[in-house]
Amino acid sequence: MLISTIDTISPDKLVLVKPGEGYIGGKEFFDTEDNPNVNVISDVDDFTSSIPNSFKKAMYYFLTICAIKQAEGDMGHYSMLVHPSSLNSVQEGVTEKIQRFFDVKISQIKNYKNLDEIERDDFDKDLNGALIEYKKTTDCSIDLEEIKKNIIKVIDNIDIKTINARYNINNEDDLVDEKLYTINIGGNILGRGLTIKKLVVSYIYRDSKESQIDTMYQRCR
Repeated sequence: MLISTIDTISPDKLVLVKPGEGYIGGKEFFDTEDNPNVNVISDVDDFTSSIPNSFKKAMYYFLTICAIKQAEGDMGHYSMLVHPSSLNSVQEGVTEKIQRFFDVKISQIKNYKNLDEIERDDFDKDLNGALIEYKKTTDCSIDLEEIKKNIIKVIDNIDIKTINARYNINNEDDLVDEKLYTINIGGNILGRGLTIKKLVVSYIYRDSKESQIDTMYQRCR
């Protein structure tokens, strides 16, 4: 609604409310060019033919953080958000691909001792890379060996689900189930319709033709 500068419904004054403790908004993501909270996706895969390497990196980051929380005795519910498209059919297709990929990874992780040396080295490298990224923004005393000890507990407690208009999601409580950790794949509902507590990774693959500043700031929140 547009109103003139001087109008009967114009406010007498404006009060700027400072963000509360722990609040995260646009400043934390857009205040600097070299922002440790943001990794720009540059690979060309888009889930049509394969799982993008950038998603694999984001997934290992999520698993690593959850394993760190386990090692610290934090049994809270943590989430990852994946936003590949605004189309429900695309979201559901991506969910199926991620689930199949994750099932393979679960099998590999549970059979870590039976993997060959190259596979074990690759797995350790992925986890250690995520740990290095995490330590760029957070003080952490947990080492790689502790993460590997707790990773099984994490993968046994992850749920992968699609969240869009076809599902009855009214608030963040509807996203929490029996599993400790959730990877939510969706579109506009996740992008700007819900505020998800303890959201540790947002993987936004969708490239909008026109940037919507209000959507960007809502995602930051």
